[in-house]
Amino acid sequence: MSTTPVSSIIDLRTATDEEKREYAEYWATQNKRGRGKYVDRRISPGKARSIRAGLQFPVGRISRFLRKGRYGARVGGGAAVYLAAVLEYLAAEILELAGNAALDMKRKRITPRHIQVRLALASPAAPVCIFSVERLC
Repeated sequence: MSTTPVSSIIDLRTATDEEKREYAEYWATQNKRGRGKYVDRRISPGKARSIRAGLQFPVGRISRFLRKGRYGARVGGGAAVYLAAVLEYLAAEILELAGNAALDMKRKRITPRHIQVRLALASPAAPVCIFSVERLC
C-alpha cells in the first residue's frame, strides 16, 4: 500500500506552486484520471472551441450558422472545427498573396486591387482559384 505525502490534503487556494506540483505529480501516478499538472478549474471554467482547436476563426459561430442554416438534420461536433480550419487556411493564403502584392507595389495596406492581381496570377493548382476574380474589384 502506497503512502500519501503529508501535503496530500492541502487547500489549493493557499498552496504554493511547489505544493501544487507535488500534489499533482503524486495523484497522477495513483490513478488514471490524474493530470500531469495542477489545473485550477475555477479560474478558467471553460475554453472556447477555437482556442482548443488552435484556430483564429470562430468555431462556435460557424457551428451556429451550420445549425441555423439547416444544412442538415444533424451537425457533428467536428464539422464546425473542420470548416473553420479550411476557411482560416484559405483566408491566410489569400492574405499572404495579397500582402506580397502590396509589398511589390510598395504599399503598406492591402486593397481589393492587390487581391485581384494576385488571384489572377495564382497557379491553377492553388486552392484560392475557387474565387471569382471579376467580383473582387
